Order: sequence, then C-alpha cells, then structure tokens
Amino acid sequence: MAEKYNNILAVIPARGGSKRIPGKNVRMFSGKPLIYYTIRFAQLQKRINKIVISTDDYEIKDIAEKLGVEVIIRPKELATDFTPSADVIKHVLIELYKKNIYFDLVVTLQVTNPLRPENLFLNCLKQFENNLKSNCLISISKNILKLGTIKNGFFNPANYSLGQRSQDLLPNYFENGLIYISHSNSILNENSIISGNILPYIVDHQFPIVDIDEEIDFVYGEFLFNKNIELFNYLL
Repeated sequence: MAEKYNNILAVIPARGGSKRIPGKNVRMFSGKPLIYYTIRFAQLQKRINKIVISTDDYEIKDIAEKLGVEVIIRPKELATDFTPSADVIKHVLIELYKKNIYFDLVVTLQVTNPLRPENLFLNCLKQFENNLKSNCLISISKNILKLGTIKNGFFNPANYSLGQRSQDLLPNYFENGLIYISHSNSILNENSIISGNILPYIVDHQFPIVDIDEEIDFVYGEFLFNKNIELFNYLL
C-alpha cells in the first residue's frame, strides 16, 4: 500500500521538574542521558520529517540541540505535574503553525519509555495507514494481573472472580506509553492525543514494563537494556 502520510512530526515532551527523581530526563542511563534514547529513536525513523523537544529546562535544551534537535520552550503553566500531554503537543503545533509549518500526523514519544524495538514506529505507522477508520494509534500490552478496587476498606476484584486462575482471565490490556500516533487536527480541535476510534498496537515483549518514575525503574530499566543490548545496539 502506498504511503498515506508524508508530513509527520515527532514531539518529545521533557519538562525539567521531577519530584521523585530530580533531573530524571538528563540522568545517565547506561552511559547516556535518558532523553538521548528517545531522541535517537526518532532520528532513525526515515518517515519522521521533524523532531521537536518541548521543555522548560535549559539543560534539556542544551542536550537536545547538541544532538541536532529543535527545541520549543514551553511556558511555566504547561510545565506542571498536572499538565496534560495534549496541551503540550498543541502548544508545539501552534508555535510551528505561526511559522507556516504544518503536519498531518504527530508521533508522541515519552522520554520515560526508552526501550523501544527498532521496528516499532514503522510497524505502528503501517498498521495506522492500513486502517482507514482509525483516528489515532496507541501501543498497548496485555495485562496478566488480577486487579481490583478498595471500597469502604475492603478489596473488590475488578477484572476477575475470586478463585479464578490468572490464565483464565478475559484479555485486558494497558496503555504502555511507548508510542502514540495522532492526527494533528484532532489535537488542535479536540485537545487530545487519544480520541475517536483508537487503534491498538499490541506489544508482546517485556520492555514496556519500564516506565521510569522511581529509582527502581532506573535500576530495572538498565538491567533489561544491558541484558538485551543486541536489540538496542541500533541506538548507540
């Protein structure tokens, strides 16, 4: 099938503040700043036409620019713990539109999910282009945990019945954060990177479990990265 989209923007949101791990996005991860791996992944994707880092932090800005990536400084009100990703991406699009720079699709890549297989983006994009009814695409992974809620101090199973075996659970999936593909118009008009018919790209390896938010995530992430270095050599 012919390529449907020829104007694709990648946005990497990377604010400076992090309460649990100060300086998380620039902290060394297996010898390089954490943000390096997401930038390098984007740079290696031939169908991505432009990469932008959205940040409020000048150390992140310096690293990104040394790697040859454009940076857009976001205002303080878009750099809080509660700022939705869509607001950040929308700000980038508006700033580019002011320069008469337009894109059909936006690929959102989170710095905290550095373990991306080499073919992830191309596979996702092909699936997206082959599904005319989809409005966006997200990467997901199968949930194998028995989940529940606590109400009035007591645990209530949510996705299983008491006594049910894990292998008998109905298929459930979680949003793993590796990649999002959205129409730029949807972000601008609906203020969301996930809307309408959400196309799932199922990731069946263990790497999406690494979402760096606490110290243990750094330790486990580096362990997986180095143990599977043959899969990630393309980034180095």
